[in-house]
Amino acid sequence: MAKKFRFRLESILKIRGDKVEETKNALNIALRYRYEKEAEIDDLQQTKQVALSKPITISKASDMQSHRDYINGIDATVTLREQEKTKLIEIENSRRSRLNEAMKEEKVIAKLKEKKLEEYKMDLAREETNFLDEIATQQFFKKKTAERVENEKINERIEQEQKNGYKD
Repeated sequence: MAKKFRFRLESILKIRGDKVEETKNALNIALRYRYEKEAEIDDLQQTKQVALSKPITISKASDMQSHRDYINGIDATVTLREQEKTKLIEIENSRRSRLNEAMKEEKVIAKLKEKKLEEYKMDLAREETNFLDEIATQQFFKKKTAERVENEKINERIEQEQKNGYKD
């Protein structure tokens, strides 16, 4: 009776859904890199704390200078890693923004699909109602026709009986 619902923009919706998944994956990669960088920074800071907490039993100035250079090297590395982390956060924010945009684009098409599905359901209900109305109308006319035919037969019998001399 009625066709199956078919959304003509289904392929675009699928493409948009794939784009959302792709941008989610890209964001997850950026998050993973940032977490790794944060873990690396934490490790460096713990190494620095360990180096600073050791009692200094060094008697030579060159050893003390080496120790100080080691700590300064850790500080420089931490600063560098912090800069890298800042860049990763910028990338992460950019990817998050792209993800939000992709999700909006997908949502627009999904809402349109929902609207079209509701229209389809309403059309289907309307067709069903029209079909049932048509059946009811046909049955009504069939019944009226049968009653009219029955009345005509009765009238013919009455006329026939009057012609044949049926007397009250």
